[in-house]
Order: sequence, then C-alpha cells, then structure tokens
Amino acid sequence: MKAKVLVFDSIKISCNAQQAITVLHNIENIEKYEPKLISATIRKESDKRGTYKTKGYFAGVPWKGKFSYELRENGFYSEMLKSPLSGLKVEGGFIVEQVAENECKIIHYEQYFLPLWLLTLVPFLKRYLEKEMIKELKDLKEIILDSIKDSG
Repeated sequence: MKAKVLVFDSIKISCNAQQAITVLHNIENIEKYEPKLISATIRKESDKRGTYKTKGYFAGVPWKGKFSYELRENGFYSEMLKSPLSGLKVEGGFIVEQVAENECKIIHYEQYFLPLWLLTLVPFLKRYLEKEMIKELKDLKEIILDSIKDSG
C-alpha cells in the first residue's frame, strides 16, 4: 500500500493550442520550466517516445531519476522509471486545450505514490508541489510566448 499525492493546476495563454504543444513536444525544454530540475539528458527512441535522465533538487534535497515520456496529440505524459527512493512512483504530464480562437489552457498534473513510511510528510509535500507547479506553469507560459515572438 502507498500514500498518494495528486497535484494539478492550469494556466491560460494567449496563443493557439498547437503553439503550446510544439513547445511541450520539444522535450529538451523541460529543464527550462521544471523547477525541480537542473538538468535533463534526453534520449529519443522514436518521434513520440523516449527517456530522460534528470538531476535536480526536491525540497532542497539533491535527487536523480530516469523517466519515460510519450508525446501525445494534446500534450505529453511521463513516468518515473528509476527512482532515487525505494517504493516511490511518479507520473504526470500536460494536456493542452483550445478555449478560444487565440487562447489555450494548459493543464498540468503530477501524481506521486509514496512508501507508507512517508505518510506523515504528505501535507508538506502537497503544499511544496503546488507551489512548484505554479512556478512551473508561469515559466512554461513565458517560454511559449517567447517562442511565438521569436518565430513571428
């Protein structure tokens, strides 16, 4: 049995959905917007799938991991393959929806399955992850809007 922590948030951006998806599909961008990472080494297995090895800080604690990713028509999904902590499983992704002619909504979700001995940390972890997600979505928005400016 495991403790589960689910966090999700969304942000609206003044662009069409495909512009946002293009930035998300450039998986190398992940180290620019994911605040828990300082580096990501990408290994593409196909146009839609691959893995990335990560280094970063989680609540100030150094960590390394390995994730698989799948690019989807409306975003992407990733899942931790190699965890820095026995019994930890992490998965998440992004879903992009067109909400108006020149506006899209990006939904981001992360789900953590923790060993039961970490159960007492769940409230702290949830607050920490929610704060990090707000920063992540703001950074992603900036990257998307910059890419539009650079291409136009």
